[in-house]
Amino acid sequence: MNTSEKSERDIFYSRVKQRHRRINPCFMTGKGCVHTDHIDREWEDRTGKNNALNSFMVHPFKPNIEAFFELCLERYLRSHYSHENLVLEIEQADKIRRTGYIVCEKICRRVQSVDFLVVDVSAPNANVFYELGLAYAIEQKIIVIHQEKSEFGKRAAKYFANAGCRAYLYKDLNPIEPKDFPLSNYIWQRVENSTDKSTTEPTILLIAKQYGFLADVDISGNSDSFGTSPSKENEQNIDKLLGPSDIYLGFDTHIKAAIGVAIADIVVGLEKDSRHLIPTPYIKLVKGLQSPDEVKKDANFNEVRQQVDKTFCTIIHTGGKAADPMSYFWLGYCHASGKNVIPVTVINEPNDNIDDLAFDIRALWHMTFIKNNPTQFADELQETLKQMIITNFSEWSRRSFWDKMLDRRGKVSIFTGALHNEPIGRDMIGDWDLRAASELTSFFASHQYRATIESPVYQIEQVTKKRLDGKSVHEKDYRQALEQIIRDKNCIVIASPDVNPLTEILLGKLYEVPSKTWFTNSKDVEKCTGVVVSFKEADFKKSLRKEEETPVDYGDLHGRLFYQQIQPKTSSSDKSRLKRGFKGHGVPNSPLQGEFLSQKDNTGTFTVHAHLVIAKNPFDAPETGHHVIILNGVSGPATFALTHILTGGTSTQFVAYDDNFDSDAKSEAFLQQVNQDLDRIKEDQIRGVQYFVEVVVGPPKEEKSATGKHIFDWRRIINWNRVSATPVYIYYQDTIKND
Repeated sequence: MNTSEKSERDIFYSRVKQRHRRINPCFMTGKGCVHTDHIDREWEDRTGKNNALNSFMVHPFKPNIEAFFELCLERYLRSHYSHENLVLEIEQADKIRRTGYIVCEKICRRVQSVDFLVVDVSAPNANVFYELGLAYAIEQKIIVIHQEKSEFGKRAAKYFANAGCRAYLYKDLNPIEPKDFPLSNYIWQRVENSTDKSTTEPTILLIAKQYGFLADVDISGNSDSFGTSPSKENEQNIDKLLGPSDIYLGFDTHIKAAIGVAIADIVVGLEKDSRHLIPTPYIKLVKGLQSPDEVKKDANFNEVRQQVDKTFCTIIHTGGKAADPMSYFWLGYCHASGKNVIPVTVINEPNDNIDDLAFDIRALWHMTFIKNNPTQFADELQETLKQMIITNFSEWSRRSFWDKMLDRRGKVSIFTGALHNEPIGRDMIGDWDLRAASELTSFFASHQYRATIESPVYQIEQVTKKRLDGKSVHEKDYRQALEQIIRDKNCIVIASPDVNPLTEILLGKLYEVPSKTWFTNSKDVEKCTGVVVSFKEADFKKSLRKEEETPVDYGDLHGRLFYQQIQPKTSSSDKSRLKRGFKGHGVPNSPLQGEFLSQKDNTGTFTVHAHLVIAKNPFDAPETGHHVIILNGVSGPATFALTHILTGGTSTQFVAYDDNFDSDAKSEAFLQQVNQDLDRIKEDQIRGVQYFVEVVVGPPKEEKSATGKHIFDWRRIINWNRVSATPVYIYYQDTIKND
């Protein structure tokens, strides 16, 4: 192998080793994919050792095409893209038909687990196009090929070229030359763009068969007038085709009418239902589904993708001898993207066979349209759409938010801080912080996101006092260790900077404050653009621990750049209700504060505030797409209230909401605004966004043990509200560089 060939091979390796997305949830069950973690471990192991490359060959099972793959393509790949230190694995789809979960084990899993695919589009094969749609949706690396004489292949390649695909044309069984087929020049991969974000005005989309590059082609050789408007030549023969006793109504006409009737009936039911199955404001969105959109028959690839990406539900005409293979591409695309999609197969009689794919892709939602009983379809469609609507619109904004944050059904790490309890000599997690972590993990488990509660992070005072191998742990080493902990992850960081040091370094990076000033007491930071500093009043000049009766000086112990302890201005008789809150340039009407009651004082209600930050992970490379959420509450109940904003309230054990306070509906309304801001973050218009929340704490009803003593924290959240309708944005300043 010469130098240029080796260079091409290295370029190809580096590109196909880039991580792609996963298919999650499973489109067969609606639950989390059972193979995702195993696929991730396989990929990480293969990438770490860097001694294996896996590929998946997708093509029709036809003798001549198989001959090309075995005699030409596989030999070329093994000869020029593997060497003594790297094994190129080449897999092909199993030829077994309709056996068990072949779509899961033999197709879906392989599309996700390999490093790249080679897909032959020489023939109009529905299986091939379905697998191609799966791969494209998850941003898999794809190489599209076709035989140079194939007219269908030429049309398909031209159609995909609209999305940046460059197809390789092979010549019969002629040997492939490296100069003609450098693989790195032919990699096709979906690129996420602004059209991928969820729309605030959802629609239903109809994809009828034969459009795009096959709009003027009868690929079956047979006429099938049902499903398309009759041609001029057939207009005079319509009575002969359908019989004089009936009128002509095409598939698309029936479907659009069925959708309109179904949505109208669903809306009436939702408005009358006293259970409030979905928040009232969303009923208006549901009404908008009555008039479905339809893919134009001459639409190009990008136009169809934009429609599908913005659609609440896509209905696709599949099956039949004249089925358009691109219908199956978009079916695979929707399945892998986790989008609502209903494949509809047209049959003549109820007992007719369903001739979709060689394997079963009917999945959660699959329907049949019976030509001889078309009204039956309307009733079934209404029930299917109703289930989708209740599932999706009960938390429309919340699902959209978390899917954007974590990349649909993705991973997230939850971090708490470890507080040192001097009297008992142990490091502990605050009880409210633990409740916040529990609330989040409960929500993620029920929605099939993969959450991990990471080890608590020690404060700098504790770490720098310890010894490792006889050497002190320096602050710079401490910072670097913290950065490494949260790098390349979606992170939720619980607690204010005095409790969790990760909050300190994330705020420092987001505000572009030099790292040498982190963990200091500088008050100059309050003047910096957008900066928020939390504070607590504490009588630290003369504070006594009753159990020890020893004065404790808190002056420097908890000093932070983004956290301050302040000597109270109140009289000594008022020390039980010390204030806490937020101040700084980024706080509207600074300072934002309220009086605080400890759990030892049960005299009434009180108000505290919380600071919610959402941003791109500032320690990641820009292209990774990971995000961070900071729950910066200056009290435990305030921190916990932020979790109810993000989840709607999975746990109600620590709240005392009255009948007039609907946490779930308020969460949805809040996250409508957050979603718009998150789109700006993803598009790099802003670095992050900050919100402030007022939380009322202190239940009207106390809970005590039989002895009359509180055996746990009696405080409960009564309600929460945004302080200001206008968020505070964190912009890219580039005025101060971190060292």
